[in-house]
Parts: sequence; structure tokens; C-alpha cells
Amino acid sequence: MENTKTVLKIGFVGVGTMASAIVRALISHSSKNMQIFLSPRSAERTKELAAASEIVTVTGSNQEVLDHADWIILGVTPQVAEKVLPTLKFNKNHHLISLISPVSLARIKEMVPAELAVNKVVPLPFIEHGTGPILLYPDNDEIYSLFSELGHVVTVENEYQLDALITVTALASPFYRVLSEVIDWGSEHDLSVEKSADYTLAFFDALLHRAQETDTNEILDLWREMT
Repeated sequence: MENTKTVLKIGFVGVGTMASAIVRALISHSSKNMQIFLSPRSAERTKELAAASEIVTVTGSNQEVLDHADWIILGVTPQVAEKVLPTLKFNKNHHLISLISPVSLARIKEMVPAELAVNKVVPLPFIEHGTGPILLYPDNDEIYSLFSELGHVVTVENEYQLDALITVTALASPFYRVLSEVIDWGSEHDLSVEKSADYTLAFFDALLHRAQETDTNEILDLWREMT
């Protein structure tokens, strides 16, 4: 049983768009006791996050993040990672979580001490609202527990699977384009944009709900029911 008095000390090296979304999600949706430490870059963004909750502290340097935290979430660009990681002093209690999907886990491990535990997590911006898929590799019970309150965690067995599912996210723009076109079409047929959107969103929501309530093996044939 998890000790509810345990305080998770989570540090962010790099506070870009995705890292900021995770911080906001932790503030709003996590039930765990925690302290969050942010690196000082992106001053305006870190200031806003610190103002949002007393559990958030902006540190003076990347190393200071490591000095205060046990779980280190790496949210810098691949180029910055190559420069920053080798300069940081990790200890045996650290666990590194990389958000850098283009950089392999093997390459990350080459830049940090050999004994350091490293995982890769790939969320989407929806995480800020406590929803959406979150990829995890390799499996880790503590990371799963932390992120499962922020969205739907999908654990994969290798980075090839990780990259395959990341490719699925390319459908986001076409999906919203379809919604836009359908709503516009309705507005051109004697409907207000609001009423067209109301019906269209409810329709797509029903389709998704039907798929979610269907056995996985049957989902592939659902389209036949609709023709």
C-alpha cells in the first residue's frame, strides 16, 4: 500500500510547452503529495507555474533541480540534452524520465551514469486537462501510478512500438479539419454554426463511445454496421 505521507519530489529540467502542461496537470489532477522544482529557463512561464501552486518552486539552475528532486523529468530539446545531460551530477536516488521522443533511450543512457534508471514518457497537450493517451516505455509501476491520474497510460514493449503510436497523433489535424468542414457544411444549410457544432460534436462523441464499449476485435468491423 502506498504511503500517503510520502512526498514525491519531482524536478523539471526544461520547462517547455509539454513540461508546463504536465506541471499544470499535476497541480490540478494528481492526488499525490508532491513538491515540484523547475529549472529557471523560460522565466515568464516558470513564474506563472510557481504562482499557480505553493508546491512549485523555481530553482536557480538545472543542477539545483537535481539537488532537490528524486524524479527528474527531462523536457529540453535534443540539442540541449546533448549539452546539458553530461554536465549534471546525478545520484543513486534519481530516476530520469525523458520527454524527448526523437532521442532514443539508449542515447539518453549514454549521457548519464550507467546505474541511472531511465524511462521515456510521451504525453500529448491534452494532459493538462487530465485526459488523452500517455505512452510509457519501459514499464514502471511508480511512473504508471503518477501519470495514470493525468490521462490514459499505454505501456509499450519497445521504442518501435512507441514510434508507431506517436505516428497516430498525426491524425489530430485531419480530425479537427473534418469537424470544421462538417460544421461549416451545416452552417451553409440553414443551421447556425452553434447548432451545427452541437449536433456534430454529439455525433462524433457517440461514435467514439460506441467504439469504446465494443470488444477490441470487433472494432475493426464497426464500419460495416454504419454502411
